[in-house]
Amino acid sequence: MVSYEMVKLSAEILEFLTITGAFYVLFRSRSLFKPAIGHNTLGYVFLGITIVWAGFLVNVLNEFFPTKPMKVLDDILVAIGVMILLMALLEGESKMKARAVPRPIGSGDPTVLRGFYLYDETKGVENLLLGLGGRKVLAVTRKPDLLKERNVPYIWITKLNVENGVPPTKLAPLLQYIVDKADENTVVLIDCVEYLIIENEFKAAFKFMTTLKDHLSSKGATLILIINRKTIDKRELALLEKEFRWLPAKV
Repeated sequence: MVSYEMVKLSAEILEFLTITGAFYVLFRSRSLFKPAIGHNTLGYVFLGITIVWAGFLVNVLNEFFPTKPMKVLDDILVAIGVMILLMALLEGESKMKARAVPRPIGSGDPTVLRGFYLYDETKGVENLLLGLGGRKVLAVTRKPDLLKERNVPYIWITKLNVENGVPPTKLAPLLQYIVDKADENTVVLIDCVEYLIIENEFKAAFKFMTTLKDHLSSKGATLILIINRKTIDKRELALLEKEFRWLPAKV
């Protein structure tokens, strides 16, 4: 006959094994989360998960070594682990300070057709903005003062805790924010491609840009990467040119 104690022990062991398997999968996939929440936040997340895992382990051991300290220890470990997890996630969320929304720049008919482009920064951003007359624009930039002068809404890629500031490694929340704000009349400008590559390595930055392109394509929006040919590796530039075409000399 199956006793209550046997069922309880089996359930706790199964629970512990499930938690262990989930933890293992998360650990193996940690490189996928790093661009989204950053190295430091990811470390605290895994610290919290480890402590929670230890709490479930102690809960199983309680069935074999039922002492008073052990019965309290599992609850304490789980509570501490969940608290660390919550604090880490809240800290990561607090770094996303973007509030900018796309808005029309200038007036008249735009000369830039909808699509996905590379733009040579040596031509000057002023010429590009002139070609976007009447379209809603949102810029992702390392030059906030320059865009503020031209009344262009922007997200500042920075490690500072400032309004409209987003850390360079927060690619996933940045992507989601842009996609949520964009519509078919929106042009997204990114003038800090090289900086994103430096902070995230090319593979992660390229994935961010191509994924953003796919999402904006489904909305009928436009994406323009403002780059300097001389500052990007030739192989990396070739990959970008496969996904984006250069804007003509006259926009």
